[in-house]
Parts: sequence; structure tokens; C-alpha cells
Amino acid sequence: MERAAVDPAAPLDGRTTPAGDKNIVNSVLKAAKLVELLSAHQPDMSLAELASATEMTKSTTRRLLATLEEAGWVTRVGDGRYKMTIRLFEIAAGIADGIDLRTEALPAMRRLRDAFGETVYLYVLDQGRAVCLERIEGTRPFRIVSLRAGSVTPLTIGAAPTALLAFHEPELLDRAWREAQTLERRPFDSLGQLTALLARIRVEGYSFTVDDVTAGVAAIGAPIHDLYGNTVAALSVAGQREHLDSDQKPAMVAALLEATGEVSRRLGHNSAPHRR
Repeated sequence: MERAAVDPAAPLDGRTTPAGDKNIVNSVLKAAKLVELLSAHQPDMSLAELASATEMTKSTTRRLLATLEEAGWVTRVGDGRYKMTIRLFEIAAGIADGIDLRTEALPAMRRLRDAFGETVYLYVLDQGRAVCLERIEGTRPFRIVSLRAGSVTPLTIGAAPTALLAFHEPELLDRAWREAQTLERRPFDSLGQLTALLARIRVEGYSFTVDDVTAGVAAIGAPIHDLYGNTVAALSVAGQREHLDSDQKPAMVAALLEATGEVSRRLGHNSAPHRR
């Protein structure tokens, strides 16, 4: 039985259309919702499932799917079942290629600096080491002079580097551990201690380090993910140990995770299946 028809002018997901705004085409909004559903539910969905999820009639849903199929966005894979074509991912990948990581990260980095007054760093991987791509100076009198944009850091020291290593452990752990043995300052007594830390970072979503790069300095770091779920960078907040390892640490962790989530979304994260 067909479900009761909904108002064709009513937008989905509780979105409201300004009264009399003729620039909004609600059929496009509804088609976009179908694309979102098919992108999130793999490998396919039935006509009935799509109609139920969007609260549209089957006839309306069928017409929209036929239009999306004609445009090359959707394909039928069985009796009344549909899935996305690769077209969406081709477009998304093209957009991702044009995204500049530093540009996308800077607004979130500035908000972190303004909220806590601490120095904020953006790190990326390069040939098995962490490279500081950008630094936003804190507003406190305390200055961290040892880490500048362009600085290269081993992956076993520092909050952002260890966050990067945690999400690239299979391919980078052996090299990182060998390099750690050559360092004057060794924050880990054993490989087991390091791997236990990396496992905890993956569970908690962030890294916290104290004194391992510069004495008296603590840092909190978290990963940034791209369109495919790959860990491509990390943000960290660093400052005096007394400021970070204090009652405000939970608020800083929450703000950092919000910032890395925002940058990840700007890079297209969660818009395509995970692929390492």
C-alpha cells in the first residue's frame, strides 16, 4: 500500500524554506536526500526502503530515482533496488584534489588559539617523519621556540606526530621505533610500551605528551582524515605543562577533537567509504 503523500513543498530533515522563496526547488532537495541515503547505506537500498526513509510516496521516489539514473548518479542492481554509481566518488575526488589542507585548517587553528591562548600546530607526514606545515603562535608570554613551520620531528615524540603514527602503525611502526633508538631523549622504554600508547590513542582519539620534545611543555594532538578516511594530518595544541595538564584539559581535548572533525569534514571525510 502506498504511504500517505507528503506535502511536495515541504523540505526534508526539518529544513525550513523561507515563505515565498521561489529559488528553492524542493524536488532537488529530495533527490539530494536520496543521494545521501544511497551514499551512506552500502551496497544498495530498495525502493520501499528509500521511500520510507525519506517519507515520500513510492511513485515520487521512483520518479526521482529514474531522473538520477538518467543523470548517471544511480543504477539499478536488482528488482526495485538501487545503488550509487562511481560518478559521485569521481566528483568528490576531483574536489578533494583541489583542496588545500593548510587553507582548510587555518580557521579551526585560529579558533583554538583564541579559545585557550596556546600555540597550535598542523603536522603532515613526509617520508616517515612528521613535518610542521603551519604554526599559529599563542597569545601567552610563554613561547615554544624549538618548533617552527618546516620543522621535522620523529613520529615517537610530540602529540601530533604520535597521533599520526597511531593511525599509520602498520606501515610506519618499525621505522619509527628504529629511529627512536637513536634519539637522545627516549620517551619509551620498550616497543610494547609504544604500541600500547598507540592503541590508546586510537581508542581515545587523541594523544597527550609531556616533556618529550621540550622540557616543561605539554601538547594534545589529534588526527585529521581525508575523503577516504586516511589520516593525512594532525593538529596539536602546545603550551606550558601547568596550563595543559590541568582542570581545563578536558575542554581543550573536546575543542581539539571538534576542530579536527571540522577540518576532516572540509576535506570530505564521511562522504565516501573508508579506504586506507
